[in-house]
Amino acid sequence: MPARVMPARVTPARAKGAWIPQQHGAWAMLFVPLVVGLTLRSHVGLPAWAWPLAATWLVGYFCFNATGLWLKAAPRRRGQYLPAVLTYGLVSAATGVATLALGGLPLLWWLPVYLPLLGTALWLTSRRHDRALLSGLCTVLAASLLAWILPFTTPQAVASHGLDARTWLAPALFGYFFGTVFVVKTLIRERNKPGWVWASMAWHFAWTLIATTMAVLDVTSWGWAAFFAVGTLRAWALPWFGPQRGRTIRPAQVGALEVVLSLVALALCLT
Repeated sequence: MPARVMPARVTPARAKGAWIPQQHGAWAMLFVPLVVGLTLRSHVGLPAWAWPLAATWLVGYFCFNATGLWLKAAPRRRGQYLPAVLTYGLVSAATGVATLALGGLPLLWWLPVYLPLLGTALWLTSRRHDRALLSGLCTVLAASLLAWILPFTTPQAVASHGLDARTWLAPALFGYFFGTVFVVKTLIRERNKPGWVWASMAWHFAWTLIATTMAVLDVTSWGWAAFFAVGTLRAWALPWFGPQRGRTIRPAQVGALEVVLSLVALALCLT
Protein backbone atom coordinates (compact mmCIF):
# COMPACT_ATOMS: atom_id res chain seq x y z
CA MET A 1 0.00 0.00 0.00
CA PRO A 2 1.55 3.33 -1.01
CA ALA A 3 2.52 5.68 1.77
CA ARG A 4 0.18 8.54 2.35
CA VAL A 5 1.70 11.89 1.41
CA MET A 6 0.82 14.54 3.93
CA PRO A 7 0.23 18.02 2.54
CA ALA A 8 2.75 20.65 3.48
CA ARG A 9 1.64 22.65 6.47
CA VAL A 10 1.41 26.37 5.94
CA THR A 11 3.01 28.08 8.92
CA PRO A 12 1.96 31.62 9.87
CA ALA A 13 5.59 32.78 9.93
CA ARG A 14 6.25 31.60 6.39
CA ALA A 15 2.98 33.03 5.10
CA LYS A 16 3.70 36.38 6.76
CA GLY A 17 7.18 36.43 5.23
CA ALA A 18 5.65 36.17 1.77
CA TRP A 19 3.33 39.14 2.32
CA ILE A 20 5.57 41.33 4.45
CA PRO A 21 9.32 41.23 3.68
CA GLN A 22 11.39 40.28 6.69
CA GLN A 23 14.66 41.76 5.36
CA HIS A 24 14.44 44.94 7.40
CA GLY A 25 17.83 46.14 6.18
CA ALA A 26 16.36 46.52 2.70
CA TRP A 27 13.88 49.21 3.69
CA ALA A 28 16.39 52.06 3.64
CA MET A 29 17.71 50.88 0.29
CA LEU A 30 14.12 50.76 -0.94
CA PHE A 31 13.05 54.25 0.15
CA VAL A 32 16.16 56.47 0.06
CA PRO A 33 16.71 56.34 -3.75
CA LEU A 34 12.97 56.78 -4.27
CA VAL A 35 12.82 59.89 -2.08
CA VAL A 36 15.95 61.25 -3.76
CA GLY A 37 14.51 60.69 -7.23
CA LEU A 38 11.17 62.25 -6.37
CA THR A 39 12.85 65.27 -4.78
CA LEU A 40 15.19 65.87 -7.72
CA ARG A 41 12.31 65.63 -10.19
CA SER A 42 10.11 67.91 -8.07
CA HIS A 43 12.48 70.81 -8.80
CA VAL A 44 11.11 70.91 -12.33
CA GLY A 45 7.68 69.53 -11.50
CA LEU A 46 6.65 65.93 -10.80
CA PRO A 47 5.13 64.25 -13.86
CA ALA A 48 1.97 62.20 -13.56
CA TRP A 49 3.90 58.96 -14.11
CA ALA A 50 6.08 59.49 -11.03
CA TRP A 51 3.47 58.14 -8.62
CA PRO A 52 2.57 54.94 -10.47
CA LEU A 53 6.31 54.38 -10.93
CA ALA A 54 6.80 54.75 -7.17
CA ALA A 55 3.97 52.25 -6.61
CA THR A 56 5.51 49.85 -9.13
CA TRP A 57 8.84 50.12 -7.33
CA LEU A 58 7.41 49.40 -3.88
CA VAL A 59 4.94 46.68 -4.86
CA GLY A 60 7.53 45.23 -7.24
CA TYR A 61 9.89 44.77 -4.30
CA PHE A 62 7.18 42.89 -2.43
CA CYS A 63 6.71 40.71 -5.51
CA PHE A 64 10.47 40.17 -5.78
CA ASN A 65 10.61 39.10 -2.14
CA ALA A 66 7.70 36.69 -2.45
CA THR A 67 9.08 35.26 -5.70
CA GLY A 68 12.42 34.67 -4.02
CA LEU A 69 10.76 32.73 -1.21
CA TRP A 70 8.78 30.73 -3.77
CA LEU A 71 11.94 29.86 -5.70
CA LYS A 72 13.80 28.73 -2.57
CA ALA A 73 10.94 26.67 -1.16
CA ALA A 74 10.62 22.94 -1.59
CA PRO A 75 8.08 22.09 -4.33
CA ARG A 76 5.48 20.89 -1.82
CA ARG A 77 5.71 24.17 0.10
CA ARG A 78 5.57 26.58 -2.81
CA GLY A 79 1.79 26.86 -2.71
CA GLN A 80 1.90 28.95 0.46
CA TYR A 81 3.86 31.67 -1.34
CA LEU A 82 1.92 31.65 -4.58
CA PRO A 83 -0.95 33.97 -3.47
CA ALA A 84 1.54 36.71 -2.55
CA VAL A 85 3.49 36.23 -5.79
CA LEU A 86 0.35 36.47 -7.92
CA THR A 87 -1.19 39.36 -6.00
CA TYR A 88 1.91 41.52 -5.95
CA GLY A 89 2.74 40.51 -9.51
CA LEU A 90 -0.64 41.59 -10.84
CA VAL A 91 -0.63 44.87 -8.90
CA SER A 92 2.91 45.79 -9.99
CA ALA A 93 2.04 44.87 -13.58
CA ALA A 94 -1.00 47.16 -13.44
CA THR A 95 0.96 50.08 -11.98
CA GLY A 96 3.75 49.43 -14.50
CA VAL A 97 1.30 49.70 -17.39
CA ALA A 98 -0.07 52.90 -15.89
CA THR A 99 3.47 54.27 -15.66
CA LEU A 100 4.10 53.56 -19.34
CA ALA A 101 0.72 54.95 -20.35
CA LEU A 102 1.48 58.25 -18.60
CA GLY A 103 5.24 58.43 -19.14
CA GLY A 104 5.57 56.98 -22.60
CA LEU A 105 7.58 54.16 -24.14
CA PRO A 106 11.01 55.80 -23.62
CA LEU A 107 10.85 54.47 -20.05
CA LEU A 108 11.24 50.98 -21.54
CA TRP A 109 14.91 51.79 -22.18
CA TRP A 110 15.48 50.85 -18.55
CA LEU A 111 14.40 47.25 -19.19
CA PRO A 112 17.76 46.18 -20.69
CA VAL A 113 19.36 47.58 -17.55
CA TYR A 114 17.03 46.06 -14.97
CA LEU A 115 16.23 42.67 -16.48
CA PRO A 116 19.80 41.29 -16.17
CA LEU A 117 20.09 42.62 -12.61
CA LEU A 118 16.80 41.21 -11.36
CA GLY A 119 17.13 38.04 -13.42
CA THR A 120 20.58 37.33 -11.97
CA ALA A 121 19.37 37.99 -8.42
CA LEU A 122 16.38 35.64 -8.84
CA TRP A 123 18.55 32.97 -10.46
CA LEU A 124 20.95 33.11 -7.53
CA THR A 125 17.98 32.88 -5.18
CA SER A 126 16.71 29.78 -6.97
CA ARG A 127 20.16 28.27 -6.36
CA ARG A 128 19.96 29.32 -2.70
CA HIS A 129 22.77 31.81 -3.21
CA ASP A 130 20.66 34.87 -2.41
CA ARG A 131 23.26 35.90 0.20
CA ALA A 132 26.06 35.86 -2.36
CA LEU A 133 27.96 39.08 -2.97
CA LEU A 134 26.83 39.13 -6.60
CA SER A 135 23.21 39.01 -5.52
CA GLY A 136 23.76 41.97 -3.24
CA LEU A 137 25.49 43.86 -6.02
CA CYS A 138 22.54 43.31 -8.38
CA THR A 139 19.87 44.37 -5.90
CA VAL A 140 21.81 47.40 -4.61
CA LEU A 141 22.55 48.60 -8.13
CA ALA A 142 18.91 48.17 -9.13
CA ALA A 143 17.81 50.23 -6.13
CA SER A 144 20.40 52.98 -6.60
CA LEU A 145 19.49 53.51 -10.26
CA LEU A 146 16.05 54.71 -9.20
CA ALA A 147 17.72 58.00 -8.29
CA TRP A 148 18.34 58.40 -12.03
CA ILE A 149 15.04 57.18 -13.48
CA LEU A 150 12.79 59.83 -11.97
CA PRO A 151 14.93 62.91 -12.76
CA PHE A 152 16.22 61.81 -16.18
CA THR A 153 13.60 59.35 -17.53
CA THR A 154 16.00 57.40 -19.81
CA PRO A 155 19.60 56.08 -19.60
CA GLN A 156 20.45 58.17 -22.67
CA ALA A 157 19.42 61.33 -20.81
CA VAL A 158 21.74 60.42 -17.94
CA ALA A 159 24.65 59.87 -20.33
CA SER A 160 24.07 63.13 -22.21
CA HIS A 161 23.68 65.11 -19.00
CA GLY A 162 27.20 64.31 -17.84
CA LEU A 163 28.62 64.14 -14.33
CA ASP A 164 27.35 66.76 -11.92
CA ALA A 165 25.82 67.01 -8.46
CA ARG A 166 22.61 65.29 -9.62
CA THR A 167 24.08 62.40 -11.58
CA TRP A 168 26.60 61.77 -8.77
CA LEU A 169 23.87 60.75 -6.32
CA ALA A 170 23.01 57.34 -7.78
CA PRO A 171 26.67 56.19 -7.78
CA ALA A 172 27.13 57.61 -4.28
CA LEU A 173 24.13 55.67 -2.97
CA PHE A 174 25.43 52.55 -4.65
CA GLY A 175 28.81 53.05 -2.98
CA TYR A 176 27.19 53.40 0.43
CA PHE A 177 24.59 50.64 0.23
CA PHE A 178 26.91 48.06 -1.30
CA GLY A 179 29.45 48.93 1.38
CA THR A 180 26.76 48.02 3.90
CA VAL A 181 26.57 44.57 2.32
CA PHE A 182 30.28 44.13 3.05
CA VAL A 183 29.94 45.34 6.64
CA VAL A 184 27.02 43.05 7.43
CA LYS A 185 28.92 40.06 6.06
CA THR A 186 31.92 40.81 8.27
CA LEU A 187 29.62 40.82 11.31
CA ILE A 188 27.42 37.81 10.58
CA ARG A 189 28.02 35.26 7.83
CA GLU A 190 31.70 35.99 7.22
CA ARG A 191 32.69 37.06 10.73
CA ASN A 192 36.19 36.27 11.91
CA LYS A 193 37.41 36.16 8.30
CA PRO A 194 40.05 38.90 7.91
CA GLY A 195 39.84 38.83 4.10
CA TRP A 196 36.29 40.12 4.23
CA VAL A 197 37.22 42.89 6.65
CA TRP A 198 40.02 44.01 4.34
CA ALA A 199 37.70 43.90 1.34
CA SER A 200 35.12 45.96 3.21
CA MET A 201 37.71 48.54 4.25
CA ALA A 202 39.14 48.69 0.72
CA TRP A 203 35.66 49.33 -0.74
CA HIS A 204 34.94 52.15 1.69
CA PHE A 205 38.40 53.69 1.33
CA ALA A 206 38.09 53.62 -2.47
CA TRP A 207 34.79 55.49 -2.24
CA THR A 208 36.36 57.96 0.17
CA LEU A 209 38.96 58.70 -2.51
CA ILE A 210 36.27 58.92 -5.20
CA ALA A 211 34.15 61.30 -3.12
CA THR A 212 37.21 63.40 -2.29
CA THR A 213 38.04 63.65 -5.99
CA MET A 214 34.46 64.70 -6.77
CA ALA A 215 34.68 67.37 -4.08
CA VAL A 216 37.99 68.67 -5.43
CA LEU A 217 36.41 68.87 -8.89
CA ASP A 218 33.47 70.74 -7.32
CA VAL A 219 31.04 68.07 -8.48
CA THR A 220 29.71 67.49 -4.98
CA SER A 221 30.20 68.67 -1.42
CA TRP A 222 32.94 67.63 0.98
CA GLY A 223 30.21 66.09 3.10
CA TRP A 224 30.31 62.96 0.94
CA ALA A 225 34.04 62.56 1.46
CA ALA A 226 33.54 62.82 5.23
CA PHE A 227 30.61 60.40 5.03
CA PHE A 228 32.63 57.71 3.27
CA ALA A 229 35.55 58.32 5.64
CA VAL A 230 33.21 57.55 8.54
CA GLY A 231 32.09 54.49 6.59
CA THR A 232 35.71 53.34 6.34
CA LEU A 233 36.09 53.73 10.09
CA ARG A 234 32.88 51.77 10.61
CA ALA A 235 34.13 48.99 8.31
CA TRP A 236 37.17 48.59 10.57
CA ALA A 237 35.70 49.30 14.00
CA LEU A 238 32.62 47.07 14.02
CA PRO A 239 34.45 43.80 13.23
CA TRP A 240 37.40 44.82 15.43
CA PHE A 241 35.34 45.56 18.53
CA GLY A 242 32.78 42.87 17.75
CA PRO A 243 33.53 39.38 16.35
CA GLN A 244 37.32 39.79 16.52
CA ARG A 245 36.99 40.42 20.27
CA GLY A 246 34.52 37.61 20.81
CA ARG A 247 31.59 39.98 21.12
CA THR A 248 28.33 39.56 19.26
CA ILE A 249 26.87 42.58 17.53
CA ARG A 250 23.17 41.93 17.17
CA PRO A 251 21.40 42.58 13.85
CA ALA A 252 19.19 45.14 15.60
CA GLN A 253 22.28 47.12 16.60
CA VAL A 254 23.66 47.01 13.06
CA GLY A 255 20.25 48.02 11.74
CA ALA A 256 20.01 51.00 14.09
CA LEU A 257 23.39 52.28 12.90
CA GLU A 258 22.39 51.82 9.27
CA VAL A 259 19.20 53.80 9.83
CA VAL A 260 21.27 56.70 11.12
CA LEU A 261 23.77 56.49 8.24
CA SER A 262 20.97 56.16 5.68
CA LEU A 263 19.36 59.33 7.02
CA VAL A 264 22.72 61.10 6.76
CA ALA A 265 23.09 59.87 3.17
CA LEU A 266 19.59 61.10 2.41
CA ALA A 267 20.37 64.49 3.93
CA LEU A 268 23.52 64.75 1.80
CA CYS A 269 21.48 63.91 -1.30
CA LEU A 270 18.92 66.59 -0.56
CA THR A 271 21.30 69.43 0.32
